Amino acid sequence: MAAATARGSRASALLTGGQLLLLGGDFGDAESHGRAALEEFRATGDTRGTGLVLQVLGNAALQAGDLVQARALHAEAVLHLRDADSPGVIRSLVQLALVACELGDTGSARTTIAEFEALGLARGDSYALAAGLYE
Repeated sequence: MAAATARGSRASALLTGGQLLLLGGDFGDAESHGRAALEEFRATGDTRGTGLVLQVLGNAALQAGDLVQARALHAEAVLHLRDADSPGVIRSLVQLALVACELGDTGSARTTIAEFEALGLARGDSYALAAGLYE
């Protein structure tokens, strides 16, 4: 039990560090922290944590210009965050719509926008509704 708690704490610290590095523009170190956090979250079976770190990795890939990788990571994040019933799923759906637009895949973008708008209405999530206006 103590080992699992320690791994979970380490994973959370790595996730937070990765988010801060991403905000600071250090995409390489954000990815390194994210990969380490991903390993820890997966080892402990933390579905929500796995989804959140996949968001960080997806955003790092997006900032590095790797749209295909960003799309794959955010798509995987959506699966985990849905499974965890996390409101954070909306953030990855918004990123997926953005990436789809950048890749010229307007059909996927429209479908994804409709999905996060529906979730936003159902949950009263102003972020999702505002993102729908922007996208």
